[in-house]
Amino acid sequence: MNAPPLHLEIQSLYNDFSHRLSDDSLETWIELFDEQAEYRMTSRRNHELGLPLCVMLCESTGAIKDRLT
Repeated sequence: MNAPPLHLEIQSLYNDFSHRLSDDSLETWIELFDEQAEYRMTSRRNHELGLPLCVMLCESTGAIKDRLT
């Protein structure tokens, strides 16, 4: 059996990601990240100005889990 095209797999991941956030299922949302994930939260102003400073930076799933709890 052939695997679905990559763009369908990515769309499925995005859908799963957004549904878990919308359902406030953060304990299962974290499962979608790789162990070496990096999660950044940057202000709109910094993003628009091209400034790399972020409000929050988590450099692993352990750090993301810690932030969630």
